[in-house]
Amino acid sequence: MELKHFFFMAMLLAVVSCKKENRLKLDKLDFDVQASATEVQVNKTVDFYFSGDAELLSFYSGEFLNDYNFKEGRMLDITGGQSISFTSAVDKGSQTNQLSVWASTDFDGNYQNLESIHQATWTDITNRFTLATTNTFVTSGEKDITDIYKSGKPLFIAYKYNTLSQLDYGDARIWMIQDFKIQGQTAEGKLKVLGLNEAGFRIIDENPTTHPARSVVTTSRITMQGNLYTDNWSPGGYHWAISKPLYLDVLNLGPDRAQALKGSENPMPDVFTHKFTKPGTYEVKFIGSVQNINKHKEIIKTITITVKP
Repeated sequence: MELKHFFFMAMLLAVVSCKKENRLKLDKLDFDVQASATEVQVNKTVDFYFSGDAELLSFYSGEFLNDYNFKEGRMLDITGGQSISFTSAVDKGSQTNQLSVWASTDFDGNYQNLESIHQATWTDITNRFTLATTNTFVTSGEKDITDIYKSGKPLFIAYKYNTLSQLDYGDARIWMIQDFKIQGQTAEGKLKVLGLNEAGFRIIDENPTTHPARSVVTTSRITMQGNLYTDNWSPGGYHWAISKPLYLDVLNLGPDRAQALKGSENPMPDVFTHKFTKPGTYEVKFIGSVQNINKHKEIIKTITITVKP
């Protein structure tokens, strides 16, 4: 009985292995696609029916961020409406008015030299934002900065943190900044230009040797903390978290990506359904290909779909 079972399993594995090998060595690339309709209303689905076979199959709808014509990259002009938003929370300690928000368009980018920071023109924009009063994160609100940003010039955003003597004024508070975001107006509407990680904030400490601050920047949070002190020595001081130079005239969205419909080990689908949510004329493309050690070949099938309001 065991011998029969072993023989059956061996035959099954051989069949599966053979099928897999055949799929990976598909020689003939021959597929076609037909649409159930080439003119539809918004939010109505279109069925695409396939015949033939392809090792890999992918799909571009022609919509924003899924357009074959932008597969090498997409750039959008930012026409205005630049704004900043973030969330903040504050914990522990008792000092007040420690955190402020600043902007500059003439800082020379020398983060190693405090004199360069002092000589730059910084605009205090703290009062534009709502700041936290507890350790619960609150949103700052989305605030316009088009009066500050100058086209073609770099913008620097900074969080400035001031610490008084903690022996005389109590412990410094811990400020936390998250969800930093700059948005801008484009032909596709208002879009996110960059987030906290892309902004490249770095800590600049007034006295890193004698009484260093404990502030840190991670990919998702800026944490501003008071400087180190002892029971009999607690100097005051300040430090900054300053962004890299930010250029807000153009938004680089990178390449539009195709939607994968089939891998090398999957059967060819009979039908694929898609819904268009905005009116317009869309150049839909299906890309079938063979990619293995024996050959590389692709066929592109194009169908124009008109979507009416």
